[in-house]
Amino acid sequence: MIINDNLITLDDFKKAQEKNKYFDDSRWDYMKEIIDIVKPLNLNGRVLEMGSEGLTIVKNCDTMNKVIDTPDLTYYQDAVKTPYPIYDKKYCLFIACQVWEHFECYHHWVFREVMRISERAILTFPYMWKNTHWTHDNIDMKKIAEWTYNVPMKLNKQIGSRMLCYWEF
Repeated sequence: MIINDNLITLDDFKKAQEKNKYFDDSRWDYMKEIIDIVKPLNLNGRVLEMGSEGLTIVKNCDTMNKVIDTPDLTYYQDAVKTPYPIYDKKYCLFIACQVWEHFECYHHWVFREVMRISERAILTFPYMWKNTHWTHDNIDMKKIAEWTYNVPMKLNKQIGSRMLCYWEF
């Protein structure tokens, strides 16, 4: 089980927000929902967060990014280059917030790797955005299902203009 001291707090978020405008208030809205999902989980293993921009929801977890200057980076890895150098089911939980839409035509490859390396996954997506950028526009539940092999979700919840999805594999 994750101890609450290992989860990001609003104070942690505010400090990060002072340094990086990427962390606008709308991001806290879905992060606190993820915290609510993570708290009761029995995570006897490790957590991997992808594309966290240096602020992980689970403190001291492993991280993956293709940007080398990400703080405390565990894996310098382009997500679409599979397979990852990670053994099967190494992680109890995989988290990726607002990154999936950037994988061009490789969404399903990345999801296959997530299913291989983890027991659970939490992903967030821009939901039904219009006229922003082609990678973000018109992502609906049908597109999310296509990207994730139609694997049934344990939970999906719209939070503002984002969709939070949770799977157990």
